[in-house]
Amino acid sequence: MDAQAPELTALLRTLSDGEWHSGERLAAEAGCTRAGLAKRVARLRERYALTVEAQAGRGYRLATPIDLLDEAAIRAHLDAPIEGVTVLPSVDSTNRWLLDAPSTADPHLCVAEHQSAGRGRRGRAWASPFGQSLYLSLSWRFDHPADALGALPLAIGCVCCQTLEALGAQGLALKWPNDLVTEHGKLGGLLIEARGEMGGSFRVVIGLGLNLRRHAGLDGLDQPAIALSECLNDATLPSRNMLCAGLATALAQGCQRFNSDGLPPFRAVFDAHDALRDRAIVVHDAAQWTGIARGVDRNGALRVEDEDGQLHLVHAGDVSVRRA
Repeated sequence: MDAQAPELTALLRTLSDGEWHSGERLAAEAGCTRAGLAKRVARLRERYALTVEAQAGRGYRLATPIDLLDEAAIRAHLDAPIEGVTVLPSVDSTNRWLLDAPSTADPHLCVAEHQSAGRGRRGRAWASPFGQSLYLSLSWRFDHPADALGALPLAIGCVCCQTLEALGAQGLALKWPNDLVTEHGKLGGLLIEARGEMGGSFRVVIGLGLNLRRHAGLDGLDQPAIALSECLNDATLPSRNMLCAGLATALAQGCQRFNSDGLPPFRAVFDAHDALRDRAIVVHDAAQWTGIARGVDRNGALRVEDEDGQLHLVHAGDVSVRRA
């Protein structure tokens, strides 16, 4: 059975509330035998690593309720001219889905419950368990050549921070070039990929992975991680559909402004959230060297002061940066 078959999706939607559901009733609603139902439950467990509990006399339930994504609910909360919305149960990567589907009308939003091959910058894997976080990508066409888009991750990071802070998130910062962080760990990351088109425009896909609730996948990573629910204090984590729509709206509005004005309108916000500014860092490129981060230039390059007091420009595509 295809893991994305309608019958499997229907079963998941029924179980998503975390309540007990009679196996007899579930089988009747699905039009299958109890043995067939047990096979579908096994598929849910295997495909998405979900914990589905079974108990004689009570039936089945998800150990943790899931706030499932819904295309109609997302569309209802969008406040930007986004042409298409695609919600997938599972995909290798939302970025790759959009990059491989150039016939879609742009801007197009793709969001998934689960990624089997979620990616971060420089090919790093991104933990993408089913229904626990947000994995979304937005396609956009820019008039700029590719080399003028180096500052785009900073602008997009700024609008993400502002959107989350409006919900009550505290202590957010931006770690150049594309990480949303707090002092306790990484909250999310951006992956921006571009392809040239006929006529000189560039089709850009902006991917955002955002940890919403703490899950096992956040433990044992190569760096500390934190979830949005841990940043909200007394505020309530909004529904995933509302949050997805709010972030997609912010991304679209940020792209519109960046296309017309570049980085300058976002500089003040970035400077206020710069996690590396005036800190000792280690730069890894052809050689490893240390310096002091001194903010960014007008094109989004990181300004690094070496031990001799000389300033160097570090570009997003050729280095990784870690706090010393």
